[in-house]
Amino acid sequence: MSLKSLALSCVAMVVLTAATAWGGAPKWVLIDSSPEQSDFYFDSAGAVISPEGVATVTVKVAYTPEGKLETLAMLKNDKVYADLGYTLYSYDLNCSVATQRLISVGHFDSKGVKIREFSLKGKTGWEDIPPDSRMDIVKEQACPPEDEQPEPKPAK
Repeated sequence: MSLKSLALSCVAMVVLTAATAWGGAPKWVLIDSSPEQSDFYFDSAGAVISPEGVATVTVKVAYTPEGKLETLAMLKNDKVYADLGYTLYSYDLNCSVATQRLISVGHFDSKGVKIREFSLKGKTGWEDIPPDSRMDIVKEQACPPEDEQPEPKPAK
C-alpha cells in the first residue's frame, strides 16, 4: 500500500468516525407511545457520558393531532408554531444519583425545520428523576450499570 493510499484511508476513517461523534445521524428508540398525546423517543446514538458520570441525552416528543393541540395551548397558540411536528429536549442525567436537568428545547415543524430553540444551560437546577417515568427508562438505557458508575458528587 502506498503512502498516499494509507493517508487517504486514515482520513476516510476519521471522517466516518467523526460523523457519529459530532452530530451523526440519531438512532431514535421508541420509549413510550400515547395515541392521545405523543410518541416519546430517545436518541441512543447521541448519548454522551462524562467521566463524572453525567449523561447528556436528547429525547424527542412527536405529537399526535390531540397532543399538538394541547401543546399549542401551552405555547399560547403562537402562530409561529402552527405546523408544530415535534420537540427535541436535551438533558443532563446524573447517573449515580438519578437526577436530571433540562439544558435545551427545540421546536420543529412537520418537515423537520427548526421553528425555535431555547438554551437553558446554567438556568435550570437538578431534579429527581421520577421512578418508572419516561426519563427513568432513558436513564436506564443511557447510563452505565451501577457498578461501573463513578462515586456520586454533589450537584453544582
